[in-house]
Amino acid sequence: MGRLKNVGVWLGLSVPDEAGAEERTEAVELEPVVESTEAVPEVEPEPVVELSEVTEAAASTSFISVEPERYADAKEIGDNYKLGFPVIVDLEHLPVADARRLVDFSAGLTYCDGGTIERINKKFFLLTPPDADVDPEQLAALRDQLTLK
Repeated sequence: MGRLKNVGVWLGLSVPDEAGAEERTEAVELEPVVESTEAVPEVEPEPVVELSEVTEAAASTSFISVEPERYADAKEIGDNYKLGFPVIVDLEHLPVADARRLVDFSAGLTYCDGGTIERINKKFFLLTPPDADVDPEQLAALRDQLTLK
C-alpha cells in the first residue's frame, strides 16, 4: 500500500486493502486473569465541601497565586477560577510560547462567564470571576509589590 493510501486510511478517508490487513494481523496471547484472595481494605470517603461554602470562602480570600511551569498547569488556574477565587497568574518561569497560550486560555476562561482579566505587569495577570470583589487598595498594593520585581 502506498504512503498516500496509508495516510488516507489513517485519516479515515479510505478503506484499507484486504490483502494488506491480513499481513499486519498478528496473534496475541493473553494471560488468564487470576482472582486475588486478599481482602480489599475499606476506604472511608472524604467529607464533601458544599459549593456555597467554597464561594463564601472565596469572597473573604484576597487572591490565589498560581505559578505554572508548563501549559498543562492551566487546569489549576481554571479550577480555582471556577470556584470563585480571584487568581493571579505568574508567567515568569514559562517559555514565551506557553505564556501566550496561557494568556489566551485565561482570556477565554474569563470571557465565558463574564469575568475580567487584567494585566498587573509584564508577566502577571489577575483573573477575576464575576461574583468576586477585589478590594482596590489590595490591588494597588499588589501592583506596587510586583512593580518592584
